[in-house]
Parts: sequence; C-alpha cells; structure tokens
Amino acid sequence: KSWTQTLNNKFWNNSRSGYDYVRHDADPLIVRMRMIHDAATPSTNGTMLTVLTRLGLITGESEHGVRGEALLASLADEINRNFIACGELLKRLEYFAKIRETLAKHE
Repeated sequence: KSWTQTLNNKFWNNSRSGYDYVRHDADPLIVRMRMIHDAATPSTNGTMLTVLTRLGLITGESEHGVRGEALLASLADEINRNFIACGELLKRLEYFAKIRETLAKHE
C-alpha cells in the first residue's frame, strides 16, 4: 500500500490521469510519456491497473478503484487506436471489469 502511494505521489499525472514514465520531480522534460504499450516488459499502466484493483479488494478502500477507473478512461482513445500493442492493459481491463461485476452482484 505504501509503495502504491509513492507511485501515486511521484508518477501519477493529475492533468491527464495515468502513470508517467518519469517521476514529477525529475529534470524538466518537454513531454512526459505514459506507457500503455507492451515492450520487453508489460506496460506500467496495465500493471498498475491490477495493483489498484487488488489493493481495493484487499483494503476495501474505494479510492483505488476510482483511480483505476480514471486510468482506464484516460487511456480509452489510445486503446481504441492501437489495441494490438496494449495486450497487458486489455488483460488487466478484463480483470478489473470482472471484479467490478462481481462486486456489483453482491451489493
């Protein structure tokens, strides 16, 4: 939980949502990339979607699910443009959706 809070504080982009590739207090950059496409490793934002989903389930704190929703909403256009390169994110989207559906049935 504390590691996720560190990522939220240092890498979360408040204006566009999603996790940037470089922390906010790093040297000034012209562009701060948000990784959603898989490369040799899974995308950061795809991995964080699972972390947020599981953390919300374990702790019962809704703020993690809200951040996960914001993450997905901010990346929806890019997923639509190039879904082939977003395998990890799509897999995590399915996991997120199944958990939400399960929780909705139990409310």
